[in-house]
Amino acid sequence: MKHILKFILAVGLVVALATSAGAITAGSIPSGLNNEFIPGVFAGPQIAGYYGGQIYLIAGGATQLTLEYFGAEAGFHNEFNFNGVEYFDHPGGTNIAPNAGSPFSSFNVMANPGLLNFSFDYNNNAGSVVNGLNPDDSAGTAGPNFFVSFNPINAVGGPTSGQFVWIFLDDGGAGPDDNHDDMLVRISVTGGSFSVPEPVTMLLLGLGLIGLAGMRRFRK
Repeated sequence: MKHILKFILAVGLVVALATSAGAITAGSIPSGLNNEFIPGVFAGPQIAGYYGGQIYLIAGGATQLTLEYFGAEAGFHNEFNFNGVEYFDHPGGTNIAPNAGSPFSSFNVMANPGLLNFSFDYNNNAGSVVNGLNPDDSAGTAGPNFFVSFNPINAVGGPTSGQFVWIFLDDGGAGPDDNHDDMLVRISVTGGSFSVPEPVTMLLLGLGLIGLAGMRRFRK
């Protein structure tokens, strides 16, 4: 009976974790408005990716990542933080247009596998968009959020994993404009990959691990 209760609790924990991750929605930006980064960095009229993405690092241990800043088009003062340290700062009120695809600045950082610990502070620290709590703004009403892309030149959506992930901030300053050009950051890794797993995928993985653990206990 005790083992059955433990199993039920474990399943409940996995379901709770999967639910808290939130769904991702395939889409593209911008929606009828200009995105300042398209002509300078990407080909095509739109950028494909996902709303509501929470970015995870898949690696065998602590791994070096590269953070790159490609510019911002925002009236707000916005910042990008990783592991609690500020790396990129946009003072607001001016445009830092993309430089033909080259980053303005870059840093190497170390990160452990799992949910990446980064956030955007927007409007002079009035609020933050935190990885792991990034809302799905596919309806254009969620407020500040970021859009995730692993291959921007796709039509809609595209892959959900890769060694390069582009993160497009919408700081909410111009309302629900859906162009997500208030700050652009790219994170890359060579000794692993990034993923935005959907809740169902996480649930199945968790249940599989619980099942393996149960089989091992049964054999003993």
